[in-house]
Amino acid sequence: ALIVFPSPEKVMSEFEDGRRAIANIGPLNGENGRAERDKLFRNMARLFSYVSDRCDDHQLAQYDEALCLLAELVELEARAHVAKILAPLKRAPGTVVVKLANDDIEVARPLLEFSNVLSDDDLIDIIEKQSEAHCFATAGRQGVTERVGEAIVEHGGTSSVIRLVRNAKAKIGRTALKKLVE
Repeated sequence: ALIVFPSPEKVMSEFEDGRRAIANIGPLNGENGRAERDKLFRNMARLFSYVSDRCDDHQLAQYDEALCLLAELVELEARAHVAKILAPLKRAPGTVVVKLANDDIEVARPLLEFSNVLSDDDLIDIIEKQSEAHCFATAGRQGVTERVGEAIVEHGGTSSVIRLVRNAKAKIGRTALKKLVE
């Protein structure tokens, strides 16, 4: 087998391209970069929403990693905007969806109500650890499973339980029904 190494000129050209790309990240640092970070976060999510059905697993993982990193650096309003973009997608970056679903309720609500990316285990963990508002949003999902319904009955407040019972698409198992009767 013949191994072909790139020419020194090609290596230097790629190195210079990389340096220019990194130099462009500079404005994102510090307080002055807040608006730029928010804009980048929103634009990346919007771009992903346009190509989500054509991304392979590796590309999905790259979006996920970048969006997770940016989510740590942006304001609540930008996170809420991105959550609204990601919530209806059939395929979305899972780690950032879980991260945003555990965020303030203004951010989490659309994901808790509409995202099919969140697993039952994700939802149960959120119900157990987050606020009543998170539980209430989850109770209104299309197709609440028995396990998630049981967690809502166990950990939710009255408003969450009432919303669950009124949800025609919720499955309420025997254990949850027994607790409701009690």
